[in-house]
Amino acid sequence: MNENLFEIEWRKALVSRLVRVQTTMNKAAAAEEEAANARRDELRQYQTKEEAIEAYGYGDISLEEYRAILDDFESKPAPTVTSAARDALREYINRLRRDIRYFEWEMLPDEEKERVHRSNEEKKAALRKRRGG
Repeated sequence: MNENLFEIEWRKALVSRLVRVQTTMNKAAAAEEEAANARRDELRQYQTKEEAIEAYGYGDISLEEYRAILDDFESKPAPTVTSAARDALREYINRLRRDIRYFEWEMLPDEEKERVHRSNEEKKAALRKRRGG
C-alpha cells in the first residue's frame, strides 16, 4: 500500500470513531451548559447589582445567593471540563482532516496540482475584478 494512502486511511478511521465520541460530548456539554444557564437565569432575577444589594439588605436572599449574584454580574461563564475536552477533540479532528487533505494533495499528479493552482488563480482574479480591484 502506498505510504500516503496508509496515512490517509488510518486518519479517516480515527476521525470516524472520534466523531462519534464528539457527538456524545456535544450532548453532554449542551446539558451542562443548559444547567448553568438555568442557574444564571435564576440568579438574574435581579437586573442590577443595586437590586441584589437591596434584596440582601432586606433579607430576601442569603449571603451565599448574594455572592453568587455578584459573581454572575462580574464574570463570564467558565467553560466546563466537558466543553473544554470537546473543544480540544474538535481541534484534533480538524487537524486530522487537514492531514488527510495534505496527503490527498501529495498523491495528485503534478498536472492535476497545476490545474488546481490555475483554477484557484482564475477564481481569485475574478473575485478581485468583481470587487473592483
